Amino acid sequence: MCSTVYLKAYQQQENVVVEVLDVGSGISAPLRARLFTPFDRLGAEHTKVEGTGLGLALCKQIMHAMHGEIYVADDKSLFWIQIPSSVPSQSVAKHHQQQIETASQTLQNKHTLLYVEDNASNRTLVEAIIKRQKDLHILCVATIKDAKQVLSDVTPSLLLIDLNLPDGSGELLVSYVKKHAQFAHIPIMILSADALPETIKRTEAAGVDCYLTKPLDVALFNKKVRELLSKLENHERS
Repeated sequence: MCSTVYLKAYQQQENVVVEVLDVGSGISAPLRARLFTPFDRLGAEHTKVEGTGLGLALCKQIMHAMHGEIYVADDKSLFWIQIPSSVPSQSVAKHHQQQIETASQTLQNKHTLLYVEDNASNRTLVEAIIKRQKDLHILCVATIKDAKQVLSDVTPSLLLIDLNLPDGSGELLVSYVKKHAQFAHIPIMILSADALPETIKRTEAAGVDCYLTKPLDVALFNKKVRELLSKLENHERS
């Protein structure tokens, strides 16, 4: 079965708009309300095609990270995204500060996780997973420098670290955390595409509590997050 998909991109004032249209009849209003819900696959009961139900949820998170938005039409099978042509650097700094302030406000009743990852898609996936859990809050930064800045304001309950970062290996951040007494108790999870046994052994020797490889096993990730948070709580009670 063949179909036709039309793609259109254009400038609209200070924004770039990209439209994707196919020949479908569109999506009913009750289903449109569920479109961007993580892990919700519309019509999954009628197909044998596997999936996680994260595609559109990730798209929405990526658009928010880029200061944009994603839309769907009411009467036809049309999606479009709208993003600013450029984002001032101070907006990024302001976004990080807002994240820190939000975390500070919720520390009394939530665990705060700090995720250090420069790949926007990976950040968005992990954010979507964590935000489904009401007692967890996540801060995301892209560099070791930004992570150190966040640590100067917030002490997270768990550190999630990628190894391949723009300003150095994530192992440098692990070393930094372990050398400072106020952070040394924080559990550390590595999320990396590097599956070499020697890398895993080296990070474990450096004090990493858990090492997961990409692509991420969501069920295992959730299980390990809960185990590490439980370990932290037991440490704080002892």
